[in-house]
Amino acid sequence: MEIKDIKTLPLNVCNQIAAGEVVERPASVVKELFENAVDAGASEITVMISGGGLSEIVVMDNGCGMTRENLPKAFEPHATSKLEKIKDLDTLTTLGFRGEAIASIASVSETEITSKTAEMEIGYTVRCVGGVREEATEAPCLDGTCVTVRKLFYNTPARLKFMKTAKSEETAVTDLIERLILANSTVAVKYYCDEKLTLESFGDGLRECVSCVYGMDVVDNCYEISYQKNGLLVEGLVGTTNLWRGTRSYQTIIVNGRWVEDKTISAAATNAYAPYMMKRQYPFFVLRIEIDPDAIDVNVHPRKTEIRF
Repeated sequence: MEIKDIKTLPLNVCNQIAAGEVVERPASVVKELFENAVDAGASEITVMISGGGLSEIVVMDNGCGMTRENLPKAFEPHATSKLEKIKDLDTLTTLGFRGEAIASIASVSETEITSKTAEMEIGYTVRCVGGVREEATEAPCLDGTCVTVRKLFYNTPARLKFMKTAKSEETAVTDLIERLILANSTVAVKYYCDEKLTLESFGDGLRECVSCVYGMDVVDNCYEISYQKNGLLVEGLVGTTNLWRGTRSYQTIIVNGRWVEDKTISAAATNAYAPYMMKRQYPFFVLRIEIDPDAIDVNVHPRKTEIRF
């Protein structure tokens, strides 16, 4: 066997490898950018995709924005404003924190970020193509941030080959946006597919968001619940026994503002409804759980879709 030297991988190769964990498909990009907008304090977020998100993804927000000095740093790996030391992981209140997303996304696409803070007279934009970052330039814009991602996976044909059709990828993004609307019921969201307004919420609370996603008929067939004990808050909308579905895909779990998938909570709800439903019938619910950050670990999944209690 030939002995080979150990070499340090170039930064752009490292980022592309990291992208394999963070950026699974266009919906993964939308999730990361949307959650960054929420962390920036946005009250209005607009998402636009074309070609299922493979051609272009645009996420605009009215959040706090970034300064000219910080804007280029957003493209650096492990660069984040959301934590400084390992103990900060125990008290996280933000949705994003690893600092991998932008660097990973930019390494497999053409990414452009334009941003402006309220204190700045003019905004700035930085473009990054395949992980190669350009210099910041002036760009007149509104307060907040706009991230544009074009030609996703253009330089990783093996990844691109495994993408589904544009329509299938669009469906995945739409399903995600529905969950994000429910998880952020005080944020106004507009979602466009190929320039067509597909979903719109107004940030008027959970009932309005459920109506936006599922229709008023669903809201009319739900009980509104709220329970608080020992520092744990559980609230939301749960369907009557007449509002059942054939899969669990109509169950949404939100923990500390984060949409997650959790089999334990889903099974608990299903067991509670079991005496009133036939087999292979699953209850509808949107549950929002608020719990001490110390009691959960959000750093157990690369895409942060699972947590550990």
